[in-house]
Amino acid sequence: MRVRRGDTVMIVRGSFKGHEGRVVRVSLKKMRIYVEGATRVRSDGREVYVPIHPSKVVITKLDLSDPWRRRILERRKAMAQAEVGGGGEEG
Repeated sequence: MRVRRGDTVMIVRGSFKGHEGRVVRVSLKKMRIYVEGATRVRSDGREVYVPIHPSKVVITKLDLSDPWRRRILERRKAMAQAEVGGGGEEG
């Protein structure tokens, strides 16, 4: 599942390892996400979000406000149940 704005993620690598927060912005051009609380202070005193690569996070809670996303989860769940429960005997 792709990371979207509104998802809650846990950072598993880097200086913010172990930090959990909500995704506030996604940059498709730079291929980075920005997580609430993962900030640093610039020399002029402003607090800015630190860009994090999506492969360095684990989604802990999905934002299911989008019906398309809910359908994807239901479809994947049905496929997983079919693989476990179904299948004939070989031999």
